[in-house]
Amino acid sequence: MWISNDYTGNENWLRERAIHAQLSSVGSRSGIVQYRGATSKRDQGDEKWIQRIYMEYCPHGDLMNLLREHAKTDGRNPWLDQDGQPIPQVRIPTRALWSFYKDLAAAACVMESGYNPLSNDYRAADDWEEIIHRDLKPSNIFLAAPLANTSRGIPVCKLGDFGLAVPREYEPLGNPEGMRGAGTPGWKAPEFNRYPQDLEVNHELSSATDIWAIGRVILALMELPTGRLPVVRYDGENEGRVDVQAKSQLVATYGEDLCGLVEKCLEPTPEDRIRAQNLLRAIDRQINNLPVTLPLELEDGDVLEYAQELRWAT
Repeated sequence: MWISNDYTGNENWLRERAIHAQLSSVGSRSGIVQYRGATSKRDQGDEKWIQRIYMEYCPHGDLMNLLREHAKTDGRNPWLDQDGQPIPQVRIPTRALWSFYKDLAAAACVMESGYNPLSNDYRAADDWEEIIHRDLKPSNIFLAAPLANTSRGIPVCKLGDFGLAVPREYEPLGNPEGMRGAGTPGWKAPEFNRYPQDLEVNHELSSATDIWAIGRVILALMELPTGRLPVVRYDGENEGRVDVQAKSQLVATYGEDLCGLVEKCLEPTPEDRIRAQNLLRAIDRQINNLPVTLPLELEDGDVLEYAQELRWAT
């Protein structure tokens, strides 16, 4: 739970606070929810510590809410109309997917190397330690206000909830054995699962682990599943490969370029996956080839169902 490094001034900080603050310091404009401060205290009469983290407010909910609104599901079953029939799903617009993908790739770059290679504001830190999120999924991706000032703006995706995040080299947890087992089934790369001792699967967790999760998130936004995602394992029938539903239909809807980049994220072996910086640059090239001005906006007729209501807290 505790960590000390150069960023904390070699003082012991609770790990979530330390990692979130460090990532925010270089990436609050590049896919990371901005950290604003924290308080910690020991619970009265208990050995436990209580931590409160203050952070940027993202007014449009999270990516899981958006996914369920478009999939018309409660996460387990489809929504039904008054006649008991499933409500038709609403496809997420292609431009929104490209925008979300770019935001998440930027966050992956910040976690891996400490900077966004498309930004002029930051450069890689010589002593940066690669950070692995370990629970990258739609409910931990928050929707900040769109960059565009029109009604066709697309919310900015920002990664948060760093409670399970660890440096790649972290003495209390050996990599991979001690780091496996955390996270959420269905959103975990195959190397992230626990395996029997007689099965020789020993890929280290790394930035590639989070790249897999990003690819799985984008695929889910394309597929709009109505139930829980299957667990992907090396000892499963697909040997670590994701079973893509209606692949030809997804290609026809979203194009070969988007689907191809998702496939590169979902390679079973971590070393075969696309690197974070290469992914970000590939997405940026695709967006720049679209007949639009930046920041990216929805096309006329596109529907994106995200939370519109602002909620204020005191």
